[in-house]
Amino acid sequence: MGSIVKVEGRAKPWRVYFYTPEGQRTTKHFAKRIEAEEWVKEFARERHWQDLKVTSNERMLIAELRDACERSGISVDTAMRETIDKVKAQAPEELPVWEAKERYLTDCERRNLRPTTVEGYRRAIETFISPLEGVVSDITREDLLQWLLKRYSNDTTRHIARRSLLAWLRWCQSHRYTAVDWSRPLTWKETLSDETRVAILQPAHMAKLLHNAPRKMQPALALMAFAGIRPDEIAARTTKPVLLWQDIDTHRRIIRIRGEVSKTRRYRELHELPENIWVWIEKTRPPKQEAGRVLSTRYNGFRSALRHLVGTLDLPPLTKDVLRHSFASYAYHTLGMEHAMEAMGHSNAKTFAKYYKGAASPTLARQWFSILPADAPKQ
Repeated sequence: MGSIVKVEGRAKPWRVYFYTPEGQRTTKHFAKRIEAEEWVKEFARERHWQDLKVTSNERMLIAELRDACERSGISVDTAMRETIDKVKAQAPEELPVWEAKERYLTDCERRNLRPTTVEGYRRAIETFISPLEGVVSDITREDLLQWLLKRYSNDTTRHIARRSLLAWLRWCQSHRYTAVDWSRPLTWKETLSDETRVAILQPAHMAKLLHNAPRKMQPALALMAFAGIRPDEIAARTTKPVLLWQDIDTHRRIIRIRGEVSKTRRYRELHELPENIWVWIEKTRPPKQEAGRVLSTRYNGFRSALRHLVGTLDLPPLTKDVLRHSFASYAYHTLGMEHAMEAMGHSNAKTFAKYYKGAASPTLARQWFSILPADAPKQ
């Protein structure tokens, strides 16, 4: 657990070498050898508890049980065995998987989770339990692992499904609907894959898309492409609030993303955006008496209309976040990484650089943020 050596010429010459729980080798110094030896003994006892993964609160309860046993004249071994047998005898509630799903989703809504998050949980759980007719306690870790490996062809989609399903099953465990330990990680041997560049739209394609889009779609497309706003923050999937015209302050050149609109629930303000977004806003903003949601149609309707428009114009298919990815890739050169991250609500510079640094050229970035309405004067 720790080796003791004497280092001459120090006020505290007795040095202890030891390893932290994270595996890092480090040292501690003492004035007297006996102090070093006592510390090593205490450290060894502490590491023993850590290796057993026993919390300090659990250790206090064990000590309390020992004291109670001494007062009652019962051995600790007998008391522990009786307790273990009693716990084992308490079988989990036999709850059908579909009922467990409904209770979990109801609890998610009660805890005010985003409707889109709840819907994602619903889809993942229903996909998993669709062929099942039993109870939650019948599901084993091996069942879930094998299903993930067979159902999904790549690790990315497996990770997404695993996150939702483990959240549900851990909730079931906490409510004693299953005795399976779902707290431990569920892993598999992941396949190696070559990294691919993030998909972005070329400036010429974006100009063609915007200039041919219906006027009611133009502001939403421009805000995604030139301000990096998420589609879900503009187009409503459910009853969740979305971006309103009154959130866009053209006088102060600020766009406010309210907490109830933001995917991350964090309020953010977009400052010093490229000038072309303000031209698009001025050209497409409705009269005040008609102001409300920036995009009046629902998300699915917007996506359907966009797919039809892309097909009509013979443009490359647009993935869900391609305009946001395009903004990040081009804004890296024009706004700088930190400013672009602030606008998008990103917090991880390493992830941002991984996907967007080098995804576009400075020349294309200048072209991207020079796209203007067809009837706007050239700048």
